[in-house]
Amino acid sequence: MAKFDVNLGQVASGSWQVTNGKIDARRNFRHKDHALAFARALAHSYQSDLYLLGPDGASCRQSRASLTYPVILE
Repeated sequence: MAKFDVNLGQVASGSWQVTNGKIDARRNFRHKDHALAFARALAHSYQSDLYLLGPDGASCRQSRASLTYPVILE
């Protein structure tokens, strides 16, 4: 898979938006938890980094190693 970064930030309307680089896709969510779960799954599936964008414009990077999921769900 091609590497691209996934970004999560809040837009002016108050919703949370997940965007990525290569596949010009945007998804809007009403709840931050839902947006974060989608962004983590997207970044994990494409083996890319996740950037959380703060209201002041600062970004916090979550590396691929922190986006692991269990192989077996119990």
